[in-house]
Amino acid sequence: VAMNLQECQVAVLLDLARSYQSLKRHMESAEHRSASQLSLEEPVEAAILLSLVGVKSILANQWPTLLQDNALRASVLWENLLAVGKPIGETVRLLQKMSGDEAVNQDEASQTLKDKLLLLQSSELLPTTLNLVLYGLPHQAIG
Repeated sequence: VAMNLQECQVAVLLDLARSYQSLKRHMESAEHRSASQLSLEEPVEAAILLSLVGVKSILANQWPTLLQDNALRASVLWENLLAVGKPIGETVRLLQKMSGDEAVNQDEASQTLKDKLLLLQSSELLPTTLNLVLYGLPHQAIG
């Protein structure tokens, strides 16, 4: 589907909502795709492409997350961006502060599908609050 995104101010990509079973299916289907096809599914690559076509700010998950976590994220985003009118950067920071006592070990944020599968399978998941990342303009407000 072709879309003109030159006037798009914000793209919110609340994807990567996965359970252990869905990540396993995704990993199995990935075996039949090329490295370049798989790279387009990565958050940084998606943000780069959206930025190149004119999107001013991109919010994207960095690793697999639970559907409930995405629902909470969406609720906080819509409330603060649309109802309150906060800038995007402040809203993302608010999400990060929601559970500031959790810390992330950067070595655990692996990039391979097998590592992500093992990570999701383990009982200790990456902190939900640090998953959403803002690429682009943090001072932009929707209104």
